[in-house]
Amino acid sequence: ILLIGVIATVGEDAYSVTYRTMWYACLWAPFGALMRWKLGNLNGKLPNEWKWLPLGTLSANVIASLVSISMIALDYRRIENGDGVNESFWIAGTMRAVKTGFAGCLSTVSTWIAEVAVLMKTSHQHGKGYLYVLITLGLSCAFSVLVYGCVVYL
Repeated sequence: ILLIGVIATVGEDAYSVTYRTMWYACLWAPFGALMRWKLGNLNGKLPNEWKWLPLGTLSANVIASLVSISMIALDYRRIENGDGVNESFWIAGTMRAVKTGFAGCLSTVSTWIAEVAVLMKTSHQHGKGYLYVLITLGLSCAFSVLVYGCVVYL
């Protein structure tokens, strides 16, 4: 049904392109959700004093950030180079669908917030909760700036 939606929405007006991209993103979404589910097996696998860190959720969120910023940077570079003028839907549509569908389902804000809340309630002086927030945001931001800079400026 999703594939029919992608193919059947054939117009080039903004409405048709938007809906075609949404249908296409739905095709990518299960792959992100499955990867997130498999990465969840890493939670609690770190040794000793780091066992509390949900490595699976952390990995899912950092990878989703990297995929998303990669698609944004590639799309920006494509437009800046003038490659997007007369192209078909499939190049830009794929980048946007991967960003929205795959990376959107791979990232897990609700699980991340729930894990932070548990760490804040159970950790002495909330230190592990704050550290988890800092690690997640720090890694996501640092790697995203690095990837964006390399793709756009190199």
